[in-house]
Amino acid sequence: MQSCFSTSASSDTITPYNEYHCPDYHERPESCSSRSSSPWSDMTPSAQGDDDVEMTDSPASSYASIEQPIRASPCACESEDITSEPSSGSSASLSTYVPPASRRLGPFSDEDRKAAKNAYLVRKELARVARAARVKELKRKALSINTKDRPSKAPAPDHQREVLRLVFDQITPYPDEAWISQLALHFNCRYNKIKNWFSNNRQKDASEYRALHPRDKYDLAATLRQIVCEGRELRLRPSALEHCDEEEWTDNFFYEVVLINDFRLTVKERNEKAHQDAAYVMLEMKNG
Repeated sequence: MQSCFSTSASSDTITPYNEYHCPDYHERPESCSSRSSSPWSDMTPSAQGDDDVEMTDSPASSYASIEQPIRASPCACESEDITSEPSSGSSASLSTYVPPASRRLGPFSDEDRKAAKNAYLVRKELARVARAARVKELKRKALSINTKDRPSKAPAPDHQREVLRLVFDQITPYPDEAWISQLALHFNCRYNKIKNWFSNNRQKDASEYRALHPRDKYDLAATLRQIVCEGRELRLRPSALEHCDEEEWTDNFFYEVVLINDFRLTVKERNEKAHQDAAYVMLEMKNG
């Protein structure tokens, strides 16, 4: 067998270059050290002039044109054989993307579709019945507030009127029985008093509008949006639906809004009173 190794006649020692020199070394424009260690570098043109590699649109064909001369050479370095051979799975995943199999989420048959619809209607009816019982209990508690503790002629606190006005101007001028009961229980006020307050303010706003626009017709219902939430119809102002969807205006959410605004107004009222008391004390100290 003819060896591909050759030694230099003018030198007694064998250099690494001469020991691993291949006959076809000068025919190849690159060496093992000039190739990148990354397997993906074969997919891009080399900066040292790999003019013999013809790039195509397919990365797999580029790999084939590069790997054939490397495997044919018996003197190729071991590091080149390890680093230049990419995994077939990686190249396939980069060249093409196979989406996952689509899956039907809906019912497959008419029986399943009818069963799902019936189950939805049953849940909806159960929720409506449960809410009706809850509203009935709230109204009973609101109507049972002792009239001796809160007579109908008693003036309401300032922050209470501000909360009611906020509900009237920004949420709805037509609260239902559940919301009126929640307001009455929260403020420990009579149910009929809260209900009459909204009715009187609707009439007051209508009178003011007719005084300012005598030729125009006052239509409060036209400015409201009718929604369905928890199985009952509500008429809300557009400002109430700017940041909250229709299904979010549940009884619990409405009560949270009332609690937050009542707390803010109560703290504001206390701070203003504290500032007034402090200013009065400072004035007394200055005059005294």
